[in-house]
Formats: sequence, C-alpha cells, structure tokens
Amino acid sequence: MSSPLSPGKRNWEKLKLDSTASETSPKSDAKRRLSAADEPASPTRFDHAVNSPTLKHAHTAHDLAEKLQRAEQEADLRDKYFYLDLGGRALLFLQLVLLFLVIYIPRKSQGYYIAAFFRDTFVNPSTAENAPAWMDIVDTSEVRTYFDEVMIPQYLKFRANDSLSGVTVVGAGRVRFVRSVAEPCTGPDVLSSRLSDCYYDALSEARDSWYNITWSSPEETRATTFYSTLTYRSYQAGGYVLDLPRSDADTDAFLSQVFDSGLIGDPSVRLVSVDVDYYSVYSDVFLHSSLMLELPPAGGVIPWYTLPQSKILSYQRTLAGNAYDTAQFAAVYMEIVMYILNIASTVILVLKSREMGGFKPYLAEYPMEIVVVVTCLWVWFLAIFELCIQMLVSDTLADFQESDEYIGFGIEATLSATKDDLASITILILCTQVIRALANLRRVTVIFLTIAVVRKEVLRMMSLMS
Repeated sequence: MSSPLSPGKRNWEKLKLDSTASETSPKSDAKRRLSAADEPASPTRFDHAVNSPTLKHAHTAHDLAEKLQRAEQEADLRDKYFYLDLGGRALLFLQLVLLFLVIYIPRKSQGYYIAAFFRDTFVNPSTAENAPAWMDIVDTSEVRTYFDEVMIPQYLKFRANDSLSGVTVVGAGRVRFVRSVAEPCTGPDVLSSRLSDCYYDALSEARDSWYNITWSSPEETRATTFYSTLTYRSYQAGGYVLDLPRSDADTDAFLSQVFDSGLIGDPSVRLVSVDVDYYSVYSDVFLHSSLMLELPPAGGVIPWYTLPQSKILSYQRTLAGNAYDTAQFAAVYMEIVMYILNIASTVILVLKSREMGGFKPYLAEYPMEIVVVVTCLWVWFLAIFELCIQMLVSDTLADFQESDEYIGFGIEATLSATKDDLASITILILCTQVIRALANLRRVTVIFLTIAVVRKEVLRMMSLMS
C-alpha cells in the first residue's frame, strides 16, 4: 500500500503531467518547429562528406585532368599540322613585307617606267625594221621615213585610247617650227587652217604658252633638259605652232602637207618639235614629251628629246631623273605575288578551321591570322577600287580628245575652257584626290596591321618562355 503523497510532491507530479500534455499539443509543436528554424542546423554526415578536403581535391584533379587532356589534344593537332601552321605564319609575315614594299615604293619610280616606255616606243622603237631610230636621224630625208613608219602609227595607236595599254594621248599633239628670221609668221597657205599660234620672239611665246618648258627662257634653255649644240641667241625663237588634226584619218594627210610644203628643208627653220602629252592610267603619271629635230645651218639633223614635268592645276606628278628604273616592274610582280599568297593564306585558314571543328574555335585560337587575311583582302579591294578610279580618270581624259579646242594642263588653258571642259577637269581632280585618299588608307591599314601582328607574336613568345 503506497503512502500518500505530500502536497509538494503532488504539485510536482501535476506539473510534470501538464508539461507532458503541453509538449504533445499541436500548439506546442508549432512553437518547437519555429524555434528549431531559428537555431542553426547541425551538420549532417552528407555535409561532412561534401566539404571534405578529399572530395575538393578530387574535383580539382578532375578539372586538371580535363585541361591536360585538352592540351594534349591541341599539341597533337599542332604536331599533326605543324608545317601547315608554320607555313601559314610564314605567309602572313611575307604578306606584310610585300605590303610595305608595294605601298611605300616611291611614286616617282612609276614615272621612270612611263619614261622608259616613251623611249622604247618613239625614240628607239624595235618594231620598225626599216625606219631609223629618232637618235639615229642624220639627214632630212630620214625624217619623212620616221614619221611615216614610227611616229604616225604609234601616235594613232594611243589616240585610240586603248585601255589595255594603259597609256593615252591627252589633247591634241602639236608641231612647232622654230625659225631664225625676224618675221616667222609667213608660212605656206596650205597650213594656215591648222595654224594654232605664231610667235615673233621667245618672250611672247613664254608669256602665252603653258606647255612650252624648254623655250620659256634662256636660263631654262641652257638647263640639262635640252642638250642643244647651238646657242639660244642664234635663234629669234619665233615660229609656228600647228595643231595635229583630231581626226585620225586627217593626221597622215596633214603631215604629208607639212613635208611637201618644204618647211623641213627651209634654211630659216632651225628646230622642229613634236609635242605630245600622255597619261599612264596604271602609273598615274602625266608626261609631256618633246621630240626635237635641230637643223643646223651647215646641214644635217641633230635629234633630241625631253621628258619634262607635267601639271594639271594643283595636281602634279614629277618625273625625277631620266635613268630607267625597274622599281615599277618589281612593284607589279610583288603585287601579283602578294595576291597569290593572300589566296593561299585564305585556303590554309579554311583547312585549319575545318580541322578544329569550325570557324569560332579557330578564331578563338588564332585571331591574328584571321585579322591578317581579312586585312590583306581589304587592301586588295582598295587596290582594285583605286584602279577603277584610275580608269575613270582615263575616260575623263579621253573626253578632251573629242573637244573642239585644245585643253592643256594649266591655269591659262582653264581660263579659256568651256563649262563642259571645266566640269571634266573638276571630275579629274576629284578622282585624283580619291586615289590619294585610298593610297593613304592602305598605308594606315598596313601600319596598324603590323603593330597588331608584332604585339601578338611578342606576347606569344613571352608566354612560351614563361
């Protein structure tokens, strides 16, 4: 029989029962869950496993293994296509060298090319078998043969403005007769229809003539551009200036009249000069040529020729020197080689991108090669566009040949030109400025391309050394 509980013990038992009931009630469960959410959760066994150093090391090792495997694959690919990669880099640097050589060749060397062309065509032609070369003419009887077999056929050929030849005659050619008499304007009546100008002395011709450089003053006459054996003061330096006909069919008949008139054998005529202006489309050079036959009083013929500077308003190309220079031919061949290498680089780019699984992976691995190839293609496009502009210039110059008046390359001729002629000259000047801008754009492109390539290769070598 149990003893009765004391009041204190009974209260304690009651408190335990109340607390047990409160813990099992829904309200107490909600409070317990709320308090448990506020307290930090104790780490579980899974958390210990995830955060263990061993598993972290395993993840790092796995990533490293993947990187090593990818590096080995890239190394195998480089070894497999080592020569292809080496050839591609060599082609890129060779293209840079050719771009520098082509773009930075002095433009005056192109003047040497057309000067050599002029000498090979008119002064010492190899096509005329029976006709004497200009420098070999020693008698007045040979002058007619030279004009009939060399001068006229070649002159008419370039008057046709053959775009493939790249050389065209600008304006009308002129025949000048310098005489030693005080009153030279008494020529044959048969030539009066073609008489352009007649000068009584050298000073009046110098004041009025834009095209005449040799006879503009005594100082220039004694310069190295004119190798006369006679002194300037032995002439009165007046004479006729006859325009060659613009019709090709009338040119031969006109020169026959000149020879039949007896001017070549006239004792008062001391110098005969044929002045023709040419323009080279591909060299972008204007050339004023003078073929001169000096007729001394003692008889015989002393032939000379000059290739002085030509001008078109503010646009000017200077022919520096008379020696033949092969730089122009070298530039042409280098451009051809550069374009061939550009095509080869493009083919290599396509092959390597296919092996690497597409263009984007190749761009990520070799960005500079793509930049070089695209830039070379851009420079190629600029060169072709510049050539098209030069062909437009040639067509504009051809318009001068159809005009009724002689339009020269100078301010004096411009003042007397018609509105249509001024429009053509304006178009010509704008085209030349576009050509200059394109040339400068090509130079800037090559400079930035070279800086980018050199920087890329330096960084690549530094990474390999480290």
